[in-house]
Amino acid sequence: MDGHQLWLERFHRHIQRNAKYLSLIGGSLFYAFLCVFGMGGYYYAKLLQAPPSKETSILCLSLLLSFILTRVRLRTFVKDADLVFLLAAEHRLAPYFRNSLLYSFFIQWLSLCIAVLLAVPLYKKIGTTDLFFFWNALFLLSVVKGWNVFIHWLWYHHTEKGGIRYMIRFVLNMAFSYFLLQRASFYLLIVPLLVMLLIWIYSRHTKQSLIHWERLIQQEHEQDFIFYRFLNLFTDIPQVIRKVKPRMLLAALIKKPIEQTKMPFLYVYTLAFIRGNDYLGLYVRFLLITSIVLTYIQGFPGKYAAALVFLYLSSLQMLALWKHFYTHAILELYPLTRDSRRQSFFSFLLVLTLFSNTIFSSVIAATIPKPSYILLSFCSGILLTPLLLYRRVKKLQYT
Repeated sequence: MDGHQLWLERFHRHIQRNAKYLSLIGGSLFYAFLCVFGMGGYYYAKLLQAPPSKETSILCLSLLLSFILTRVRLRTFVKDADLVFLLAAEHRLAPYFRNSLLYSFFIQWLSLCIAVLLAVPLYKKIGTTDLFFFWNALFLLSVVKGWNVFIHWLWYHHTEKGGIRYMIRFVLNMAFSYFLLQRASFYLLIVPLLVMLLIWIYSRHTKQSLIHWERLIQQEHEQDFIFYRFLNLFTDIPQVIRKVKPRMLLAALIKKPIEQTKMPFLYVYTLAFIRGNDYLGLYVRFLLITSIVLTYIQGFPGKYAAALVFLYLSSLQMLALWKHFYTHAILELYPLTRDSRRQSFFSFLLVLTLFSNTIFSSVIAATIPKPSYILLSFCSGILLTPLLLYRRVKKLQYT
């Protein structure tokens, strides 16, 4: 078995698949990134006009760099069937995993370069930097990133969880980034590097078991899920694998109120929303991010427009729940019309929209406490968003 050739074949299939999906959403993706980077660039420019103190800025930059250095996501392109067919040939797959490590390092090195380039303007405002320091810093950070990738790979040879090792790596990366940005003396900078070297030597000579294939496959599924969930913001992706958690307390809280409505489909969709990580987690994160954005946007017109846009987008994301039960034929046995199912789904979206609208209006009220502004934003969300959602719900198909 040629491990190098096997990796190349899977890598080409991976690129072709991603290119196909990205070509479908190319226009929407371009405009979305244009809006995000435009808004981010505007507020970053305002931050540069009045930057925080030097110590605060260096601490924030160190946290950002340490997070990027510590966070490692390996792409090995392994499949479920490999647990049966490739497990016996693990000793011949060294070229396969070496290519995976190099590819994973390169992809995450690009994100590190972007973070460093974005941090340069702020660092110039709080101190002096030159081209020599920039290239040296980037080289040292790249070495540390490579160390993190390698140590993370060694974790796949052990069965225990890596929470403690993750914290150790984060602390070392934080110390190194802080000393580097402070332009500390060579002796202070060499301390975390020496500790990293000792950990590397210890890990190399520690007795290791075989590769933990189950963990590798789970990691690969998580990477695919993140990519498909991102694409699902723009188009329907059938490959999204749903993760379900019981959440018995939340399910018990909504059971009696929804039973009183005598709408079975409303209960079914609400339960799927609560138990599905890709629904509830996405919704909560969207609320938090939008609340932070609304807090920092200056002036009521900007807050008002952003609240309406994000309110509609948060409800639009939940349209994917409509197809959650496509493979469950048991729902067709309910003695209910399809119109009642559509009405229940629309009612479910209205409840989510009302809750989101209340949160966004509360954030606006906390930053601009004017009754007329609060009433305008709240009423606009209640009136406009349901009208737009109703048009989208009417176009939903059952097959």
